[in-house]
Formats: sequence, C-alpha cells, structure tokens
Amino acid sequence: MRKLASFDDPALAQALCEVLYAADIRSEMRPGPDATQLVWIVAEPDLVRARTLLEEFIADPDNARYDAARAAAQAKRDAQRRSERASRHKVIEVRKTFRERAAQSPVTIGLLVACIAVAAVTRLGGRSDLIRYLSIAGFDRVGGYLHWGGYSDLLRGQIWRLFTPILIHFGPFHLLFNAFWLNDLAVPTERYQGSWRFLGFILFTAAISNLAQLAFGQSPNFGGLSGVIYALLGYLWARGSADPNSGIKVPSQWVVFFMVWMVLGFTGLLSDLVGHMANFCHLGGFAAGALYGYIAALIATSRVRR
Repeated sequence: MRKLASFDDPALAQALCEVLYAADIRSEMRPGPDATQLVWIVAEPDLVRARTLLEEFIADPDNARYDAARAAAQAKRDAQRRSERASRHKVIEVRKTFRERAAQSPVTIGLLVACIAVAAVTRLGGRSDLIRYLSIAGFDRVGGYLHWGGYSDLLRGQIWRLFTPILIHFGPFHLLFNAFWLNDLAVPTERYQGSWRFLGFILFTAAISNLAQLAFGQSPNFGGLSGVIYALLGYLWARGSADPNSGIKVPSQWVVFFMVWMVLGFTGLLSDLVGHMANFCHLGGFAAGALYGYIAALIATSRVRR
C-alpha cells in the first residue's frame, strides 16, 4: 500500500475514501500521529489516479459532484453486502465469489491451476519423459547416472525451459506446501503490483532462481515453486523495509522460518524428511526478489520526493 494523504478532520478523510471507492480505487483509512487520519491506497498502480482525485477533492471538497460520488459509493457497498449475504445460502454465489477472486488475482490462480495440471499429467514427477521436456535442460539416466548437455538446450532457443521448472512438483506434500505459501504471498503481491507487473516479476524471478540452481547445483533434475515463493518473500521484505510508507509488512516469524528452512536445506538435515531440495533455487529466488523489491522502493520514494 501507499500513503495518499493525511487529514486532521476524520470526516474529510472518510469523504475522500468514498470518492475513491466510487472511482473503483480501493483505499483504507487508518489513525495517524497527533489524532490525524491517514488515507492509504491499496494497489500501487492506482496511486497516480488517486493523487489526481485528491488534488481535485482538496481544491473543492464541498462540490456537489462529491455528493453524487458518495451516493454511488454507498450503492456499490450495499450491492456488495447483498451479494455476500446471498453467497452464504446459494452455491451459485459461491462460484461467483471464486470468479471474483480469480479476476482479482488471475496470474496467481492461473499459476496454481497450471501447477496442478502439470502435477496430474506428470503423475507428480513419475513421468520422466515429460519431466525432461519441462526441466531447465534435457537429461537422460544411464546406468544410474544423470547425463545432460549443459546449457545447450537453452542456447538452441528452448527458452521455455527457463520458466517451466516451477510447474514441476514431486509428491503431494511438495505441491501442497508451495500452494499454501503461494496463497499467502502471491495473492496480496499481485493485488499490490497489478497483474501485468506481477507476471513480469514471476517470469524474472523464476528464470533467475532456476538458472542459479542449474549453475551451482550442477543438475537439471529439480522443480517446484519454492524459488518463486522465496522471491515473493524477498520482495515483500525488501519493499517494506526500504519504504515503510508502502504499507507492506511481512511477519518477522515468516522471515525467520524461511531463513531457517533454507539454512537447514543447505546442511542436508532435511533430506530424509522432504528429499532433495533445490537450495540454490531458494537462495537465487530470495536474492532476485529482494533486489526487485529494493529497486521498486527506491523508485517509489524518489517519486514521492519529487
């Protein structure tokens, strides 16, 4: 989130929130220092439009058109409440709620559906012929040893291999673990960044994390969303730390858990529990996400100073 404005009068802050809501801009009102009220914009791509509305509102808050905007906001809110009440009693409304969720986070939902589909088709890693095609490099097993041709497949133009390893999962626990964290980390990130920017973030961090695992792990036989999950954590942590006004705050226990999990992965102590782990994928993803978040914070803060 991004802070938009501060008001001494709570009524003005509330009125601005109503105007923003009528314009399909999600906002939140929170208490600030010295009894002020802060208005925050939920999705950063809405910030430019919100600032334009703020300037117009500040110039003439008593304009009659804002009465119409508040009425429109109330009508939208009433319609939403009726929809939510109906969803408790009708299956069709539950499906509508899922469609709305998919509309708000289409990249996240699409990624999860793709992972489930690939898991079904590959029988959770059991179809080695398909796994070889989706891995970052093709490979064969001869006499119990893995043989692969380095970066030759990528250099021949098989660029999809940079990204498709994130769709591969080996076992139900692997898929469920990543799906759980995808819901907690990807959904709010997509809503914050916007879907197109979020898609670029996923492709960038997937490529970096997969290349890191190939380069340092010296094997193409890996897969899973965990590199992207670590990238999401790195982004949110760096973005919120470098720009406190962004409204992003990652629970410290999450950061500790992921860091401990990564360190234990490098020690090999978790191998018996979860099997082989793509540790360099985790490290590369976290580094890529943190760098992305830090640069995004610098850009955002420089815009505010201007």
